[in-house]
Amino acid sequence: MECDCVNAGETLKKRTLSESLSCRVYNLDLIHHRNIYCLKCFDDELRLGLVSIAIINEMSMFKTIGRRPQKDSNKTKVKRILVLLGSHGEEKQKQKKQYTGRMLEEVMKSFKEIMEYIEHAGVSKTERNIKALVIQGILAGMFIAIGAIAYFRLVAYTEDPGVGKFLGALIFPTGIIAILLLGSELFTSDCMAILSVYKKSVKMGKFMKMLTTVLAANLVGAVIIALLSTGAGIFSEHMIEVISNSAVVKTTMPVGQMFISAVLCNIIVCSGVMMAYSAKTVAGKILAVWFPIAVFVLSGTEHIVANMFYLVMAFVNGANITVAGILISFMVVAIGNFVGGAVIITGANYYIDKELAA
Repeated sequence: MECDCVNAGETLKKRTLSESLSCRVYNLDLIHHRNIYCLKCFDDELRLGLVSIAIINEMSMFKTIGRRPQKDSNKTKVKRILVLLGSHGEEKQKQKKQYTGRMLEEVMKSFKEIMEYIEHAGVSKTERNIKALVIQGILAGMFIAIGAIAYFRLVAYTEDPGVGKFLGALIFPTGIIAILLLGSELFTSDCMAILSVYKKSVKMGKFMKMLTTVLAANLVGAVIIALLSTGAGIFSEHMIEVISNSAVVKTTMPVGQMFISAVLCNIIVCSGVMMAYSAKTVAGKILAVWFPIAVFVLSGTEHIVANMFYLVMAFVNGANITVAGILISFMVVAIGNFVGGAVIITGANYYIDKELAA
């Protein structure tokens, strides 16, 4: 092959190189045994091997093309070559970092972009047509209840209770995934829309009206699935017993414990939803939200919309719980979820965003 390098504006004579060499970059050239070598034309291993052999065996044969021969010591020549090789390595490392950065930008949002997305979503939710908001809220309640049905079937019919809960926790995120991908409105994740209030894009009263509408719609969706599943007879006596026992525990729990459990629940849930918001692909969103929601289910903490299904399902099937106990549970858990999502998670991230922008 032939190498036609250009250095300092002078066109050098074409000289034959071995078949394994090729010139891809016009850069500083070195001469060795009447063959012209462009140091940045070779693959790293080949170039390093060439230079090493030259340094050890024939250092005196090297000289810089386009300059007069220099009477430098071997030590100076070695230093010059190593500097050249080092600068090329740094350039390749920089290019690699830039490529990695571009790849990350293609699959996920930055923290600033996530915060902007949540703020704009808050504005959009408060300005949405009330009928559309109600329908989206009902669907979200139904999706959560559908995930809960699968959870209880696995818990009831798996011989080992621990394995049953683990498998149920893996299938329960189906409801959250459906909400994220289909654009439904869930109370717990919508708590983060308060960011638009913190940033003064929306009035607090308007935001609370939207949030309470979504909460009521979620209840309607959960009740619909509870009634449909009861009418369809998909729950055996053993499953009804499992749900009823869970409902009794939830309604008789001390209020303080119930509140703290609800706060912790929405810290987990909102963290997972924020992770899903960071992804730009469907696969990324599913993977990001799946494990945090599974952790929430395994933790046994209190989620208002899931509780809506559990308690209504247990009540209509004769569980030993009262309407007063159900309403108290709804109120305490809803407030705890709001504190965990709107105050702790969103408040902390709002402060971080504000400090980064300062």
